[in-house]
Amino acid sequence: MTGHIAALKLPDYDPGVSQVSWFRDYAAYCGVTASGKSLYAVVAQVAARKPVLAKKLTGFNAESHPDQVCGQPDWQREPLRITFHPAGATGVSFDVAPGSAVLVEDASDDSAPAVRQ
Repeated sequence: MTGHIAALKLPDYDPGVSQVSWFRDYAAYCGVTASGKSLYAVVAQVAARKPVLAKKLTGFNAESHPDQVCGQPDWQREPLRITFHPAGATGVSFDVAPGSAVLVEDASDDSAPAVRQ
């Protein structure tokens, strides 16, 4: 009988760049930095103040990208994984560690993953 409605704040979200894809309490989308020069893969958790993941995908120029520059991210359940689809590039995937808000980059090279807690 009672309910509470609150506005969600999604860091670096721009509806002209990407759509939000939800899974449980996670929101995944491509975000643009405040300077508008970089495109990021972002995973935000409803209860968290900072994004769980913010990984730079590519540079960004709003004037040369009139349409959405990212397809809607795809969630996979087993293992829990999110795949981002930036326009003109191959998909980028990240695994979500069960029982935590830690994301591990699914990379074939030896680079360190971009993880925020």
